[in-house]
Amino acid sequence: MKITIVGAGNMSSALVKQLSKAGHEIRITSREISKAQALASNNSRVTAVPAAQAVGASDIVIIATAYADAVPALRS
Repeated sequence: MKITIVGAGNMSSALVKQLSKAGHEIRITSREISKAQALASNNSRVTAVPAAQAVGASDIVIIATAYADAVPALRS
């Protein structure tokens, strides 16, 4: 399954770890692309992408941001 995760904090780290171990292809984006790149480099099947390219052909999109950041993250 192709999954996009928006956010690169603690929740995203746990999701990336478990979902990549399960064999899913993950695209991750963050307000700070360097955080997404760090997560991607530490996990297999994970690619960091800019927000504008994050959704792509994903089957699922997970918003893993703080509540106040969810709407701005979706707009980006």
